[in-house]
Amino acid sequence: MAAHVSLCAFLAVGPQQQLQPSLHIPPQAKQGKVVVVGVEPTYLGLGKTGLPVWMLVGFGAERLGADMNRLLALLFHQGVLDEQFLQLQQLQDETSPNFVSEVVTIFFHESEKLLTSLRSLLMMVEGDDDQDHEGGLEYGKIGVHLNQFMGSSSSIGAKRVRNVCLAFRAASDHHNRHGCLRALEQLEHEYCYLKNKLHEFFQLEQQKVLAAGVRYPMNHYNNNNNINS
Repeated sequence: MAAHVSLCAFLAVGPQQQLQPSLHIPPQAKQGKVVVVGVEPTYLGLGKTGLPVWMLVGFGAERLGADMNRLLALLFHQGVLDEQFLQLQQLQDETSPNFVSEVVTIFFHESEKLLTSLRSLLMMVEGDDDQDHEGGLEYGKIGVHLNQFMGSSSSIGAKRVRNVCLAFRAASDHHNRHGCLRALEQLEHEYCYLKNKLHEFFQLEQQKVLAAGVRYPMNHYNNNNNINS
């Protein structure tokens, strides 16, 4: 986990818990066998709906995909993300299935360090309109860090984070320490919100991959082979 632990607390994902694997298999489950990739279903017989579990889990994958789309739509509506995030997703394929999450993880890791450095630099500035040589140097370093933050946030489509960085940079250019402190608090807030929501998104994505990994029951497969032969 990233070093700046106190800054953000990950949100728990609840609605999908019924898809979690279980070590207990009821006796009636022995009536059918299921070939599973990546996850062991909690029940291998028929569900209450009368549908086999492999079909129910398939529906689960569709539901998880719908949850992912709803979450993305919310983040776009709120202005948290922009189209750059979609372009990043287009670079992900079967050869690099975790490309987006890996890029975002690097962004989070670097952002934690930048936020820590920004707060440390602001603590070294005496007050507003600090025009002395040392104060000017600190504001110059703040500007460099913010340029890095703006570039990295733009690369993943973190629109609101980038916008706060712009306001932070304006306050820094005017040596406005009070404005910088307000901007830093807002930046930390936006960063935490983005981190929590993207963590939730990638959890849904992983659960969807697991749910989609279920294969047809072996007896169903064998029956089809007997019919065809």
